[in-house]
Amino acid sequence: MGGIFQEEREDGRREGFQQGRQEALREGLLKAIQFGLELKFGVAGLALLPDIQKIQDLDLLNTIQEALKIANSPQEIRLLWEPPTSH
Repeated sequence: MGGIFQEEREDGRREGFQQGRQEALREGLLKAIQFGLELKFGVAGLALLPDIQKIQDLDLLNTIQEALKIANSPQEIRLLWEPPTSH
């Protein structure tokens, strides 16, 4: 009799665990990005942080973190999520 309810409860736990894990990964990536921005570009790099903190896509955050290794300017990093504007 408790089978259906038990399965729903377990599904809810798994979903909650997965969401918690995703958020922990996101927070770790954000900390790594913050460190990289500050180390490489100083205050100019940290100016990107408010926009980066709005990003939920873990793949994009990973891309940003990796790009910090080779980017020459904060503007190069910004181009990863914000396409250039044409005048």
